[in-house]
Amino acid sequence: NVWPAIAEGKVKPVVYKSFPLSEAVEAHRLIESSQHIGKILLLP
Repeated sequence: NVWPAIAEGKVKPVVYKSFPLSEAVEAHRLIESSQHIGKILLLP
């Protein structure tokens, strides 16, 4: 189970790029393009 390792800070997700919620369409385009490695975040 990976959750304890994440909680302890031993494993961290790779964040590729963050977008404000107002740019959700652009974030979705990036996801669809498969040109990223890591997570795409939408921020409030």
